[in-house]
Amino acid sequence: MALDRCSSYITNQLDAVNAQLQTLFTDIGVSDEDRDEREKKLYAVIQEALDSHVQTIKKEKDDLIESCTELQKSVRRMVKALADIDLSMMMNMQLVKVVEHDLEAPYLTTQRDLNSAHAQILKVYEERSKRANELLKQLNEVGEKVDGITISQGLEPPENKDDLDLTNSYLYRLEAEIQRWRNERKDRMAQASMMAAQIVSLWADLGTSQDQIDPNLMANYRENPELLGTKVNDMERLKTLVQDLIEEKEKRTNRINALSKTISVLWGKLSEEDAYIDDFERMNRGLSLDVLEAFERENERLQKKKREHINVFIEDARETLHELWRQLYFSEDDINQFTPAFVDIYTDASLEAHEAEIVRLEKLIQERSPILNLINAFQDLLDEEKQLNSSVQDTSRLLTRGAGSAKRDPTRLLREEKMRKRLSKRKPIVLKELKDALDEWQAHTCNPFLINGQNFYDFINNSEADNPTGRAVRPDGRAAQYVTFGITHAVARKATGKPQPFASALANQV
Repeated sequence: MALDRCSSYITNQLDAVNAQLQTLFTDIGVSDEDRDEREKKLYAVIQEALDSHVQTIKKEKDDLIESCTELQKSVRRMVKALADIDLSMMMNMQLVKVVEHDLEAPYLTTQRDLNSAHAQILKVYEERSKRANELLKQLNEVGEKVDGITISQGLEPPENKDDLDLTNSYLYRLEAEIQRWRNERKDRMAQASMMAAQIVSLWADLGTSQDQIDPNLMANYRENPELLGTKVNDMERLKTLVQDLIEEKEKRTNRINALSKTISVLWGKLSEEDAYIDDFERMNRGLSLDVLEAFERENERLQKKKREHINVFIEDARETLHELWRQLYFSEDDINQFTPAFVDIYTDASLEAHEAEIVRLEKLIQERSPILNLINAFQDLLDEEKQLNSSVQDTSRLLTRGAGSAKRDPTRLLREEKMRKRLSKRKPIVLKELKDALDEWQAHTCNPFLINGQNFYDFINNSEADNPTGRAVRPDGRAAQYVTFGITHAVARKATGKPQPFASALANQV
């Protein structure tokens, strides 16, 4: 309340004391000079007391302003943290004003209003703070079990209290962050359970001994996978174990399969008894080390027995070589280059040489298969063309005897016409593909593709040169209505005793 009165209690009392003092001075007869001196001394004492009291009152005011300032800062800090609340919905406008505006006298009233505003804001602030602390505690608890995750931007607790965020939006995002971490932990638990189940299965497949099996994993992988660990190191440990076991399984599988294949061949070559084979296979199933060792021992036994009958294996390898030479259309010079096939030497070295040559030739067949397939297709067409040519030259083909009377065969002409059309359509396509393949081969290898030592491309070109029309000759001298070459020349040369072209040689190749 402003001080607007004309005089105060102090003024009235001083006036009364002064009047009494002046009366006393007058009654005594104190001179004016002495009176002034005495009044100054008295005023000095009074002034000292008044100044001390004024300073006390001034300090009281300053303390009150400081208290109001701290209260206002505290309220404003809470209001900032609760940025989503509407102050006008929580308190009257006087309280809103004292929070938002500069401090004004009278300060006791201001302090009272600030205390009221502080109490109202503090209630909401404490509720939100409690919820935020609970959520942060939950986040820390999850974080102790799930590492390797970065907290989303804007959710980290601030270093400065002035930057605290207690809005509902922040709390919702904090809840979502906790759920994200929990979901990550749940996913890791599922992964741990899945990898652990895979590990158990691999242990079973590999016949792992009990002392090499993790009892903690066995006890918890189904019902309590979280006990296997959900941190990055835990997941990496399980992942590494799975990978190691998979590699070991693949290694054993490949080795046992290779041994099984070798052993099966040796059983057949060495005429092992079926009962022995059945017993061995029944007793050695799976991928355990015992099974692997059994296969290794059986292979060693058979290899020893194989060396005792090495001539059987070498002869079998030579049969295989003959078939590969036939498929590759090797010339005599090509065949004779492998001399071990033609000497009566039966040793481990000779067998290894045969087996290595078989591998080499199989690789050649694989490399040359596109051209070889086209050559075979070309040969098939030549065979059909030869068959058609023979049928056309058969003057009695339209008459078939049976049951004592002549019977005509009208469908034979239809079959010949269908064959002629098919050859006319198919042969040029095969020839073009074959020539393209031969060109590509020569461009890639800088060497022609040889069949029985002859450049197959030259044979095709020579055949085309001998029969530029590309038509076979019918018995009546007219050109047959299908495209072909080589066959008619082969028939003519065979009749005159001259060397047959490659088409016939191809058909008779061993």
